Amino acid sequence: INSIATDGKAIKEMESFVDRYKDNVMTKLNQAFPDLGNHDKNLFMYLVLGFSARAISIFMKEKIDVVYNRKSRLKQKISRSDSQYKELLLELID
Repeated sequence: INSIATDGKAIKEMESFVDRYKDNVMTKLNQAFPDLGNHDKNLFMYLVLGFSARAISIFMKEKIDVVYNRKSRLKQKISRSDSQYKELLLELID
C-alpha cells in the first residue's frame, strides 16, 4: 500500500483510469482548479475510485479525521467555484 501511495507512476495510472472511465474528470478537475495541491487531487481521485476514508487515510498517511476534514474543505472549494464542472465533481465525491 505504501509503495502504491508514493509511487508517482502508480498514481498517474490511477488518474488515467479515472479519466478513462469517469468522463475525463481528473482532467476537468485540473482545468477547473490548476492550483489545487497534489494531496487534494489525490484525495479527489481516491474518493472517485470509491476508497473508504480509512483506506484513504492509509494511502495519504493521515489520521482519518484529517481525511474527513480535507474532504469537507475540498467539497467547499468546489461548491464555491464557478466551474462548469462543479456539479459533476461534487457528484463523484459525495
